[in-house]
Amino acid sequence: MTLNIRTDRIFPGMGQTLRNDPVLLIAGIALSGTGQQSNTIPASGSLALTTTCGRIRCKIYNGSGTSPTVVDLVVTAGDGTNAVTIAQGLFHPNAAVTLSATSWFEAEFEYIVDTAASGAGGGASGQLSGTVGGANVITFKTTLGGTSPAASMDVELCPLI
Repeated sequence: MTLNIRTDRIFPGMGQTLRNDPVLLIAGIALSGTGQQSNTIPASGSLALTTTCGRIRCKIYNGSGTSPTVVDLVVTAGDGTNAVTIAQGLFHPNAAVTLSATSWFEAEFEYIVDTAASGAGGGASGQLSGTVGGANVITFKTTLGGTSPAASMDVELCPLI
């Protein structure tokens, strides 16, 4: 499955997004087990055009196993050295989200990450590398619950240009 109603449809007034499906949209990522899994945009390597703000969408669906659930999602932006947790991308529900033939999980949120005017940035300054120019990878850390759970995930990045 892929995303049909796309995130860039909700941008009037906010700015213009970049759409590059081969890099910024990844559909049908296989999730399994109860340990935390990491998946990235781009799927490998790093973004040629770095990003500092935009929107992100994540959909987790097609649950299988016994009582599959979404227990946790953490989204981070990184520059190859530094990483920042995107607060809008933190999902720690009090009750896990059930995945079934009729229910799934979706999240869409804005992000903005500070980037140094020059230099390496880092945790001491709370900025991504100015040398890199912003985030060049977005990481989705997911945790499923249940017995032998599995699911599919679609992710989309719409950076502002």
